[in-house]
Amino acid sequence: MIYIYGWLIFYLEILSCLYIYVRNIITWILNITLSWTAGSFKNGPGICPFCNKNVQKLAYHVEDKHIPNPTPCTECGKVFSSINKMRAHRSCSHRQQKDISAASFF
Repeated sequence: MIYIYGWLIFYLEILSCLYIYVRNIITWILNITLSWTAGSFKNGPGICPFCNKNVQKLAYHVEDKHIPNPTPCTECGKVFSSINKMRAHRSCSHRQQKDISAASFF
């Protein structure tokens, strides 16, 4: 009986050490990941640290895919996941409205 309890305590100590080790690794990864912001990446070619893809515009990729920043359109209020997507929407959708209003002015 004492023999079984000895092994049980031994295995519990190993599990406890593994738990602490894994918890420290997860905390370390989260600290690194949360310290990244969209502005901390250059907007040129590079490898994404989140998905390991080789992209041409790293800052745009990270902001669009991995660090969402809900941004409403200033014209219609529609919300987009990044400022880049909102700018693309505004230049396509609201450019036509501005052209029509400018044409009706003259």
